[in-house]
Amino acid sequence: MTAYLGDKPDAPPGTMAILTAFVVATVILVAVGVSRVRDARQAARGELLPEVSYRHTRRLFLVIGIVLGGALVARALAVPPTFGEFGYYRGAAVAAAMNHTPRHIGNEACGDCHPDELALHDKDAHATVPCEDCHGPGAEHADKPEDVHPLKPKTKQFCLICHQVLSARPGAFPQIAWRDHYKFVGVKDPGTECIACHSPHEPLFMDRDIRTARLHPLIQRCRDCHQGGMDEKTARPANHPAVFECNYCHGKIVKDAATRKHAGIQCTTCHLFTKVSDFAGRIIRDADPRFCLLCHRRTAFRDPKVRPLIDWPGHLAEVKATGKDAEKRCIDCHQNRIHVVPSAEEVSP
Repeated sequence: MTAYLGDKPDAPPGTMAILTAFVVATVILVAVGVSRVRDARQAARGELLPEVSYRHTRRLFLVIGIVLGGALVARALAVPPTFGEFGYYRGAAVAAAMNHTPRHIGNEACGDCHPDELALHDKDAHATVPCEDCHGPGAEHADKPEDVHPLKPKTKQFCLICHQVLSARPGAFPQIAWRDHYKFVGVKDPGTECIACHSPHEPLFMDRDIRTARLHPLIQRCRDCHQGGMDEKTARPANHPAVFECNYCHGKIVKDAATRKHAGIQCTTCHLFTKVSDFAGRIIRDADPRFCLLCHRRTAFRDPKVRPLIDWPGHLAEVKATGKDAEKRCIDCHQNRIHVVPSAEEVSP
């Protein structure tokens, strides 16, 4: 409250207007004084003083007086009575703010009616994003759920408010050059919306809670320091500062991955990393089949020539038809397309 109201009262209201009037009067008096001194010196030298009349200045001073008086009156009428009680603040502002009806209700209130959506939201990449950031203020909807409906953003432009590539954003923040992204995942129709693949409540279909994922040394990306589209596989100069690289701890896996079908994909594309401090973050090996399908699900807007596409859930039905394969995930059968299966010593529990 101290920061809001000020440490101590400042000058009382009207001080600036009074000071302005004082300065103008001082300037006039100084000008008149200088003129009188000049006349006295001329008289002392015996010089004939011209007859001077100041009648023409009466209107000027009258106009100045009317303007200053009008400004003081206008200020007295416009300034709230409690202005200046706490420095340059309106004293009644706090009480007025407390009387406003809240427009936002918070995630917990949303979860009272939408527990499933909140549970999905809280475990995935949008866990730190309040529901009302996307759906708008929820107080009216909570009071009249049948009559007032929240915003349901569906357009690509809405998602890009947060995820468009901008040099001003931290490199660790998820940013998309959507045309390049669409090319990468084989989207043919540029009018395709983000939600055609990504669920807003669980955009990456994480198979565990990101907030409880294991801590991992900080992974540095080129864009964390360099602006523009830097290729993460670009060879670093000999004098480049040392940064953490995957092959420091997982050299065997990184070397093997370079020979597989997914060689062109960065490690952190599948091993999702979230920065939590300047030294560490949380990393998750996402093995949910829906995560793999973000790139490989067969849809009308995808080009099958770009990458192999899977008919889903038809393929799932085929797998479950045989008992021993019913519980398998994509990587249980297709691990050889990614990298060698790590040993227990190479991964954490």
